[in-house]
Amino acid sequence: MKMASREDHHTMQVQHKIQSVISGLPKISLDEMNDVKLMNRTDTKYLVNANDIPGIISLASHNYHVQEIDHHRIADYGTLYLDTNDLLFYRAHMNGKLNRFKWRIRSYFDSQISFLEIKKKTNKGRTEKSRILYSPADTQGKWIADFILAESDVLAENLRPVLQNNFKRVTLVNNDKSERLTIDFNISYRNCLNGKLYILNNLGIIEIKYDRCCESMMRKQIAELRIKKSGISKYCLGVALTTDHVKQNSYKRKIRYIYKITNQNEPNGRA
Repeated sequence: MKMASREDHHTMQVQHKIQSVISGLPKISLDEMNDVKLMNRTDTKYLVNANDIPGIISLASHNYHVQEIDHHRIADYGTLYLDTNDLLFYRAHMNGKLNRFKWRIRSYFDSQISFLEIKKKTNKGRTEKSRILYSPADTQGKWIADFILAESDVLAENLRPVLQNNFKRVTLVNNDKSERLTIDFNISYRNCLNGKLYILNNLGIIEIKYDRCCESMMRKQIAELRIKKSGISKYCLGVALTTDHVKQNSYKRKIRYIYKITNQNEPNGRA
């Protein structure tokens, strides 16, 4: 499915405005970003209209650096989520299971590098990640099967591609390196099981990771704009939007909120 030309033009306008704002920020390299460990951190997510992203960045621009890789400040990301036939990981999240995890293949298109990752949520609310380099040619490798089994007690043969998620990302870090932000926009989904597409080109997702011992400047600025925090999983959102007859009670309110802030009255982008 292809976006209408009007939507495509609007999307490019938003990206151009974001690029214009971040072009004035000092840069930080990927190697320098690796120093921002934030081991004792708090994660907070916000849903915003993508049109508001340039203004939000501008409010705190003097306090942040922008990640730059190979002269690119806006990165193209892709995520392929893996799950079982009966969507075990999706159901665990929807049922509020405290110890849960998701498997995904995260691809950085600009650098042409991919990782097989597991993202774990503990019963103490902490997020833990483990990953290994991944290549499509290695799908039958025993070392991948061993990694999956060791990290999740799941057989690799029981996992299959369920959802493809593409988006663009800007990554910021504050001057003290006590806070890291990711800003995602141009978000789209393709359901691998039924082929349905869903495009959220007017949605922005801001995630702030900050040291609990330090004040978050961006969090303060967002609070002054009266934007409420919203815990959300891109995977669960994508499955809920593209899959019929799955449990999604806990996401109905989130989806209605997305329609409201993106000025959508009806689902937009379903194939």
